[in-house]
Amino acid sequence: MSGKLPQNSGVTLMEVLLAAFLMGVVGLAVAAISTSTQMYLWQSTTMATTQGEASYGVEHIKRYLSMGSRVVLYSASRIAFRYDHGAISGGTATSLNTNDDNWDYYGWDPSNNTLVYRQAFVAGANPGATDPADPDVTGVVNGASPTVIARGVTAFTLAQPSGADIDVDLTALSTVGPTSRQSRVRSTVSPRGMSTN
Repeated sequence: MSGKLPQNSGVTLMEVLLAAFLMGVVGLAVAAISTSTQMYLWQSTTMATTQGEASYGVEHIKRYLSMGSRVVLYSASRIAFRYDHGAISGGTATSLNTNDDNWDYYGWDPSNNTLVYRQAFVAGANPGATDPADPDVTGVVNGASPTVIARGVTAFTLAQPSGADIDVDLTALSTVGPTSRQSRVRSTVSPRGMSTN
């Protein structure tokens, strides 16, 4: 033995630096893929939630307004209607007995971007009585607190193109990061009674 070290006894500094650089590139690629996937899932979930809220709002209106015995369209974004809660909740009331009907209300609050529902803001409405005043104008709601049925509502329009139908158009905006997307749901409701009594 001459005391010389073998030529290929280990890893050079250049090889260590190259390996560290390659591992860093792979790590950055994995992090970028993970971040973009998470952002896509978050956007999709938020947009689906917004679409669901818009759909639920219109379905809620269709369910209750279609049972309305009298409808008062205050404006393009506020409506009241007589509704027999006893017939639905299993009480003794029937749809033919309008003496126990309550006035319910839908309205859009543009300051909070919410669609609200007030149940029985005028209780026990007499069918011969005059139509109630708009609760958003008078502030009289008789203790009927609003129930938010849709959030993120940027537009809510009610129209009565024919004598018996009411068109409902609800638009909700989903804003996620730098992107935003509208969810628009439209439907036509035919209340059972559009009478003037």
